[in-house]
Amino acid sequence: MRTPIVRNLLLALAGLVAGCGSNNSGPTRRVSASGTTCCIVTDEANGHVAYLLNAVTAVGGKGELHVASADGKDVKVASGISPGGFLVSPTGKALFYAELLPSGSDASLSYLDLSTAGAQPKILFASGWPTRPVTPGVASSPQYATIEANNFFSPSGRYFVLGILPPNVSGIPDLHVIDVETGTDVFQRGNGAYAYLEAVLPDDTMVFQDAVGGNSGVNGPPGVQTLFWIALPQAASMQPVVIDTFTGALTFTSDNKTLVYQRTDRSLWSWDAVARPAKPTMLAANTVQYSVSDAGQGTVAYSGTDHSLHVAGTLDLAGATAKVDTLSPIVLSADGADVYYFQNVETQNRRGTLMHAGTAAGATPTKIADNASIYDVHPVPGALLYLQNVDAVGEFGDAVRAARDGSAATPLGTHVPTTGIGLAKLMGTSWLAAHLTSATLDKDKKLVDAAPALVGALGLTTSAGGGDTTVDPATRQGQFAVSDDQKSLVYIGGVAFDAVIDNYVGALARVAVSAPSMTLKEPLLTGATEIGPVVGTTLFCNAPKASTPGVYFVNFTP
Repeated sequence: MRTPIVRNLLLALAGLVAGCGSNNSGPTRRVSASGTTCCIVTDEANGHVAYLLNAVTAVGGKGELHVASADGKDVKVASGISPGGFLVSPTGKALFYAELLPSGSDASLSYLDLSTAGAQPKILFASGWPTRPVTPGVASSPQYATIEANNFFSPSGRYFVLGILPPNVSGIPDLHVIDVETGTDVFQRGNGAYAYLEAVLPDDTMVFQDAVGGNSGVNGPPGVQTLFWIALPQAASMQPVVIDTFTGALTFTSDNKTLVYQRTDRSLWSWDAVARPAKPTMLAANTVQYSVSDAGQGTVAYSGTDHSLHVAGTLDLAGATAKVDTLSPIVLSADGADVYYFQNVETQNRRGTLMHAGTAAGATPTKIADNASIYDVHPVPGALLYLQNVDAVGEFGDAVRAARDGSAATPLGTHVPTTGIGLAKLMGTSWLAAHLTSATLDKDKKLVDAAPALVGALGLTTSAGGGDTTVDPATRQGQFAVSDDQKSLVYIGGVAFDAVIDNYVGALARVAVSAPSMTLKEPLLTGATEIGPVVGTTLFCNAPKASTPGVYFVNFTP
């Protein structure tokens, strides 16, 4: 049975839309209801925060779903919601949330308009939202109805692209596109179409794959994997347009003007996403992996079935010279000047032998490191960041900063989580990278927000040069962020595990990254467990162990 919505929802939502001043002052303002809070998510402008209130901390526990505005207007939306089971759209227009059904293995998906006075939640799909086990690999494990995967928002924030299981289907969802402004299902594609690839351009043109044909039974012909495009604002009146057939992986250039994709015969193609409809252009044959740089319309690099390495128009390294592992990712620097790849890849252990080559004609490859993380190769202006000495289960490695060709290596820290070097947005040639060092993962702990119990010292390296600066001795993975202007590093430091709330608790703090001493100011808020993204000088912070527990809106001054 679905949990009924509280009776004062209409009145509360009207207040949420209209807003009003707050009597709170200073850099922090509590915006949530009273109680123990967790699991915050926000919109991209920090206008709204959704969270769980009084969530049960036992395995599979759930809580009341609330949404609050930055000025402190709070609404209870539903009960019995799982951690990670809700999202606020990037524009702050709507809240989406999943509810586990009585069967325990299926869930519904609902929508709430956050901008219209008097709006009430509406069920978009009464069933078919996939669930995941609290303890993976255990058949009897309770399920979470999460919304962290199986979906994405378009770059404009206008559309929500997701997969829904039709009745009596257990594993292959259909494709649906929800208009975030209205909560309307504006585009659908059945027969498991969400199992293929989808991407949306900033102008809300969606490129997607689907198998055409192949519904004639086991003795009939197989479906043909076909690539289409459709303008989502015109989805009600236009049919999808075919780009190509027998297609595979796809990537857009950084200027969103060109689509680069593979066909199943391993040929590599480009398609003009501006002049559509347009005929595709073949770039290469016999390709395995490929990458597109951020420079201009994109330099394209790819590996061949013969273990060769190529950069379109400049570099061709024979297989006997390059020896590219067919499972190796290809990484191009943003300016297209350097290409990185791997030999001896162990995908299950996330590691291999990291190699480098310049992209100019006649360049030769050189080895950078053995047992390097295949997911942590970050060429930045004037430097290369990577992890080496990755352990035999692919969890931790040692962070290194080097020149772009791998020379002049400087150790940054040991026991850094793989996929754990967090790069801030580049500003010209300036960059910041924050990460944990000396990290430990407690696999026996099940945190209330369903995140891994991963804690270490917070380190920071910058484009100014040198090694790491240790900012704090104990920070949880994911609970640190750099401001848009790269002036501030905000984090929850000095954390310790609190068994009462099943989470790590510390103090919200900020350091000025430009100060050589990284001098710490007074903590902004104590008893904190989670932070949201930093937007300008604002963020939401969950502080269930503060003197007044709750979710806070924080506005700091650098």
